[in-house]
This record gives sequence, C-alpha cells and structure tokens, in this order.
Amino acid sequence: MKLGLPIGVTSTFWFLMGLLRALTEQIQKNRPKQKPKGWEKVTVKDIAVIIAAHNEEKVIRKCIQAIKHSVDASQIHVASDGSTDNTLMEVKKEMGIP
Repeated sequence: MKLGLPIGVTSTFWFLMGLLRALTEQIQKNRPKQKPKGWEKVTVKDIAVIIAAHNEEKVIRKCIQAIKHSVDASQIHVASDGSTDNTLMEVKKEMGIP
C-alpha cells in the first residue's frame, strides 16, 4: 500500500508562503515608520521643472503660470527644439526674458 502526503507539496508550499507574508506584514505594521535618510532635507528649492514644448504657442503661457504657483520661475526650464510657431517668444514673455 502506497501512502501519499495528506496535503500536496504545492499546497503546502503556498500555505507557507501565505503564512510568511502574513507574519511579515504584521511585523512591518508594528514598526514605527521611518523616512529615508536625507528626505527631510528636500525642499521646493531642490526641485526643477522641465517642460518639453513643441509648437505649444497657444498653451505654454498657461502651463508656465500654473507651475509658477508651485515653484519659483528660476526653477522652470522649457526645452523647445524645432518649434515652427512662436513658442519661444511666448516663453520669453511669460518668464520676463528680453
């Protein structure tokens, strides 16, 4: 008479994986959350915004105005390569560049 395992190997494996996951989640839930080192040092001045613009003459000023609410104008950079409209002129007007 051949005796087999009462539970299949695959079922046992997945049961143990589920148990391990449940234990890991419980341990992590009880730990105090820590921010990564250096995270508290990041400020708005550490962030730059790059806007990719191609033929955006009609909307680029509104886009820049919206971003100015979050960051200083000196942190906004517009990349326009090969625009055939007046995107560059609109950017200069909005950014106060002569």
